[in-house]
Amino acid sequence: LYLKTLLAKHPQIKVINFRDAIFNMFPEWFDKFIDMYTKEIGLPCTGNIRFDILTEETVKKMKAAGFYTIDMGLESGDQEMRFKYLRRYQTDEMIIRCSNWFHKYGIAQLTYNIIGLPHEDIHKALKTIKLNARIKSDRVIPNIFYPYEGTALYDLSKEAGFIPEGDFTQRRVPLIQPQFPEEQVLFIEAYFGWFVRCYRHAFAMPAWLGKPYERYLDWCVTGKHVPYKFLVALHDRYAHVRNKLKDFLVNRMPKLYMKLRMLKHKKRADKNAK
Repeated sequence: LYLKTLLAKHPQIKVINFRDAIFNMFPEWFDKFIDMYTKEIGLPCTGNIRFDILTEETVKKMKAAGFYTIDMGLESGDQEMRFKYLRRYQTDEMIIRCSNWFHKYGIAQLTYNIIGLPHEDIHKALKTIKLNARIKSDRVIPNIFYPYEGTALYDLSKEAGFIPEGDFTQRRVPLIQPQFPEEQVLFIEAYFGWFVRCYRHAFAMPAWLGKPYERYLDWCVTGKHVPYKFLVALHDRYAHVRNKLKDFLVNRMPKLYMKLRMLKHKKRADKNAK
């Protein structure tokens, strides 16, 4: 009823974006909703879903309903981190299986990831990169962990001595962890998407070529002599220039900016449709 009323008042709406973080929390309700949406609305749509309560039949229905992309909280590629600290009881196999369904039915995937979790280190963060590569995520978003007061992870971080005294809200990396120093956290965040693409290439190669390339990438991420601080500073400079250019286009040449954005998304949609 709400969607019908909204569309009646705003017929120019062409896409529906469901931002409920637990959109498919109740599978029976979700399946009924998809059937109703298909029959009565039928507009292209996106939404947030969970890996652990999906079936292939539901994914098939989502495609028929008009879902063209979905957002998923992968959070950590280390299964122990997901189980022990995040209370997300999703195995690697479960995540890979669900992602295969989305590829099968042509629905693009965006994954949210957390870097710098309490008790994480660069090797565990690398598992997050690799899992994103294995599921061939279409877009990845890495976020640095922030300890919100009142949460179990805040208490855990406080007890472990990872939260510094004073105002830590101005820090780029809120937690101070000896096993995962700030420059490594910032390095993983900065180059996350680039390494995901590299590992995707490695996993797609024949084993005799892909395995050595994977070991080389592992060394590039976790090697003893990786210049993390220099690489972070380099990326910061690049990001500064990129953001300045974006601001210029948005403020001075908005039509060109929108055309470039539409072109980018069209290419991504065409790629997913293949």
